[in-house]
Amino acid sequence: MTESTPTGLSDNSAGALAYVTFIPAIVFLAMPPYNQSPYVRFHAWQSIFLFVAWIVLWIAMVQALNGKRFMVPIIGALAAKQAGV
Repeated sequence: MTESTPTGLSDNSAGALAYVTFIPAIVFLAMPPYNQSPYVRFHAWQSIFLFVAWIVLWIAMVQALNGKRFMVPIIGALAAKQAGV
């Protein structure tokens, strides 16, 4: 996966840059030739989903600091069952 695009940025480099923040990921999904590479699209989408998960976890952390119970999607019910609540 070291093909270079006309801009000189390889798929590997674009895939890695997608994780810097969600902004490059969105740019790569919108901008040819990166949006035509399944490799770059995979890493861009994964970066966006990771960012969303981080926001959900951050919200849960703030809720815990404020003394509130926040059920994290998918794993919150499992944690409640294990805790017996």
